[in-house]
This record gives sequence, structure tokens and C-alpha cells, in this order.
Amino acid sequence: MKAAPLTTLPLAVPVEVQTELGDEGEPVPCKHSVADNSFLASSNLHILLPKLQDTAWEYQLISLGVRGSSDSSTWAYDQIGRVFGNDNQLFNCYFQFWTVAYSAYNKTARRRETLPEPVYWLTNACGQPIPRPLDWPIRTSEKGYESVSDSKSSVGMDRTDDIKKGIYQVLKIAAAGKPRQRQFKVKTALLSNIHAVRHYNDYLLEIQDIVWTLDETGKAQKAADLPPDQDIYNLFDGIITFSHSYVRDEWIERNFQF
Repeated sequence: MKAAPLTTLPLAVPVEVQTELGDEGEPVPCKHSVADNSFLASSNLHILLPKLQDTAWEYQLISLGVRGSSDSSTWAYDQIGRVFGNDNQLFNCYFQFWTVAYSAYNKTARRRETLPEPVYWLTNACGQPIPRPLDWPIRTSEKGYESVSDSKSSVGMDRTDDIKKGIYQVLKIAAAGKPRQRQFKVKTALLSNIHAVRHYNDYLLEIQDIVWTLDETGKAQKAADLPPDQDIYNLFDGIITFSHSYVRDEWIERNFQF
């Protein structure tokens, strides 16, 4: 099972505008730079939520409050539950943003020559800006340029390493369990929150309909070479996600309807 989120929203803390002296001694806003915030525990923390107004993106700050001296490991989750519970419209705003971000992620996976929706750059594994600015930083540990978010944080089932590991785990569990199932049935499936948007066709499409069996003779070349009552098994009883599923099993079809 793999379930990396589509997007990770920024954490925002309101601060005063930082200034520096210009060429003639006048105060000018500082350029963006990394800076420590030594007052984080006493600051009012916010989630920065993009909000579509007509055709332009703005944002609203969703206050989580001040953490202070709390050492609770669930403080942020408790606060998120509180603010969403107190505002019935807040989830609608988030869902509006999420659906546009998902559409942008989906479209950009197919066409990289067009400029994506601005909120695409808040999705995981979004890569490098299009077009890349001339002063975009170069990677220090390897060749190429830095990414806003690289493929290691790929959405849902979209990381190729996870797809390949999942395929082996499905086959291993099935080979160990399906031929020996007596008291209970063994079902094998890949599960995720979001399907392999970028890599489904390359990694899963050609093998989604594979069925297999065991041949201890090592000589079977076709089905007629096997005993007539030989059991066969699906490689995938299902590839199940909230965004797209492929199912080959009636029990999974009944119990995983999204």
C-alpha cells in the first residue's frame, strides 16, 4: 500500500516585512532568503490555503493557533480538526483547490510543453518551474538543477520504486498463500490513495491482466500441458485507488466501490 499525498500545503507565520538599505540608503524589501524563526513556538501558525477567486488565485490563512509549551505529538492534527469542524465551508474551499491541483498534476503528466495551473507547484513531485528562471539554483550533490519537489515524493502510487516493490510483494504473497488457501481466501491487490498517474501505462497496463499458476514439472508450454483442474490466479485481484481502479475479482468489486 502506498499513499503519499497529492499536495503539502505551506505553513505560514505572519512577520514584519524585512528591509535592507538600497543604493541611496533608502529602505527596500529584502529578497527571499532562508531565515530562522526563533519565535516559532510563540507565533500564530497558519495553513496557507490557495483560493480561486473568479479566474485568479489568492490565498487565505487558516489559523491553527499558538503551540506555546504544548508537547503533544498530535497538536497540529487536533488544531486542524478543530478549525475544519468549526467552519463548514472550509472543506469546500480545500476540496476546490485539491481538485484543480489534481487536474493540473494529471494534465502535466501528459503534456509538459504548456504552462501548468499555478497550484500545480504545490503538488508533490512537481519538478522544476516552467520556464526555469536563469538564476534557478544548481544541484550541489549531482548534475542538473534543483526541483521544487522531486520524484522521491511522488504522489500516491506514482513512484516507480514503489510500483516495482509492490508488484513483487503481490506476487510473493500470492505464491505463498493462494495455492494453499483452504480456510480463507487470499486476495492480492495494490492499494493507494491516488493511482499511478504518470507511470500506469509504462509499469502496470501491460501486466494488469496477467494470470499465473504453478508448474512443478517445469515443462508446461501451454494450458493444455497442465492438469484440467489446475487452478489459476490473478496477478492483481485489484489495483485499487480513490482516483482510478482496475478490478478482476467479484469480492473486491463489491467491497471497494468508490
